[in-house]
Amino acid sequence: MLVSSEGPTFSPEIISEIIGYLHDDKKTLRTLGFVSKHTLHESRHHLFSTVDFLAPLTGNAYDVWQDFDRFLRLVDVAWTSFTPAIQCIRFLGFYGKCADHHSIGRGIPLARIRTNLLNVKSLRLGSLNLTSIPSYILDLVFQLPIEHLSLGLVYGCNATNLLDLFRRFPPLLRTLDFNRMKFPSTLRLCLLVESSVFHRPFRFETLDSRSLLLFQSVWDPFCYNIDIKVKSFWLQLEYDQLYPHEALFISRFLQRIGSSLENLKISHREYDPWINGFLDPIHVSQCINLRSLEIEELKWDDREDQVPDSAVQKFLSALPSPRLVQEISIEIAFSAQMLERRLIMLLKWSSLIETVQRLFPNLNKLAISIGTRLRAEDPNPYLDLLRRVGNVRDLEKKGVIKLDVIISHSLYI
Repeated sequence: MLVSSEGPTFSPEIISEIIGYLHDDKKTLRTLGFVSKHTLHESRHHLFSTVDFLAPLTGNAYDVWQDFDRFLRLVDVAWTSFTPAIQCIRFLGFYGKCADHHSIGRGIPLARIRTNLLNVKSLRLGSLNLTSIPSYILDLVFQLPIEHLSLGLVYGCNATNLLDLFRRFPPLLRTLDFNRMKFPSTLRLCLLVESSVFHRPFRFETLDSRSLLLFQSVWDPFCYNIDIKVKSFWLQLEYDQLYPHEALFISRFLQRIGSSLENLKISHREYDPWINGFLDPIHVSQCINLRSLEIEELKWDDREDQVPDSAVQKFLSALPSPRLVQEISIEIAFSAQMLERRLIMLLKWSSLIETVQRLFPNLNKLAISIGTRLRAEDPNPYLDLLRRVGNVRDLEKKGVIKLDVIISHSLYI
């Protein structure tokens, strides 16, 4: 059948926009790749921009490393043309220790493969043990032009592994994400054997206190002139409570990097109802560019006389640049069993909404969440009470204030 060449034509911009809407529809994207060179290029970008290697929930992770070997051999084939689209490589879910099998990585021309992966700018390691990654893979990926490295829920972060990791950092590395990095001990790590690798400039998109504590021996501003900037910081507890030297270190670190901080999140352990230590105003004394603040799981025990909202208000009042703050999110959880008692406690908290509006005149979003452990509980009594405060109802309609009742998994409430 002859097909007429006449028909509607679309600009490349429209085609790109259409393909952009289909970025999750892999079957359609693969089909579009056969239409024209332009659609082939655009669909490849969505299909291959991120390449994931996920360990199976059950079975041997060794099979995944074999898959990675096959991927590398495919990258090395002369006719392979999808490699320029690859921008990010992710390894997820590897907890077992890597078995040194003779077939892993054998005969793979890593030097030549690196030249075919020149657009890989991001490496993400998540939910894995550092010891589970074969060394030849680390040799390869850290010789790529990596500009961003993300480590999330990474185990095996002892001194040896961290030193080996930081030694491999490429010179082009610009930004980092360190979240929930773990070492199976509460003992302080000593990284002074080769501290120079930890004293280059570092720029963090995100960093949390759990990961930060691993580097106390080399990143303490009291001892070193560190060049570190952090855009988003998550302050949370790893175990029952912070040791005094850890609390002081975190406080000094926050003061040192405070001017670079734009987003701050504060969380608390389920069984630790008191928040005053976490909400010490000195933590934010240098946060002159803070844009958003999230305070998670504020718990109030009605058996105590002290009302923790005073600590929250004192903390908010201490922020040095209130006119820059645009978003605040606060989650409240009460321990009282009776609905009437929880509503009385919430009424005492309701003044916090007016305080926030007064302190932050340019606030674009205020989110208040009420935590409950009862799935079938009616949220309306809580919401109705808060909507009676000042102009909350009007601001909620405008989208400035968001009120919500959530299911909390906390054991405390």
